[in-house]
Amino acid sequence: MFNVNNAPVSHAELERFTQLVASSVDRFGSDPAEYDMAIAVDDRGDALLLPCSPQTRAAMTAKLDQLLATPRRMAAMVSLMGWSPDASPTVAAWVVVAVGRGSLPALVCVRRLEQDDRWTLLNISDMPWLILSSAAGLRAALSGQPLRLKVARTKALFQRPDQVPNPPVDERGAL
Repeated sequence: MFNVNNAPVSHAELERFTQLVASSVDRFGSDPAEYDMAIAVDDRGDALLLPCSPQTRAAMTAKLDQLLATPRRMAAMVSLMGWSPDASPTVAAWVVVAVGRGSLPALVCVRRLEQDDRWTLLNISDMPWLILSSAAGLRAALSGQPLRLKVARTKALFQRPDQVPNPPVDERGAL
């Protein structure tokens, strides 16, 4: 039987969802003291966003399970990271990594907290292992696997595959 939740996501759908998530981040505010990450899922043409702070991280697991219990076609992770568009020093920025069902590449956009008033779409091939790992985890969550939230502990995660060809792995051998 055909299930609409299993249909592949088009580029236009994923782009619209990414924009909805970015707009939601702008609405809930960009105070890193209040929120430092969020998970978003599609919901009948809209985006449901679950913001999280370091103080609420432990309580987020049950809420995440509820959010992902309904079959979803698209998911995104919003993280606070250091970023620079060039060789200048990195500054605090929101990064959105969005994925959809099917074989479409992830979409990534960024907005520096203080300097930018617009989001910039980035090329997935220029992303570090940390972003690629986030996209893979989100894609797995869309197919029913538990979403594992990890903390980046190695500098290799912040480098691109062309800089560190072998992905850094954890004690389980996972990226």
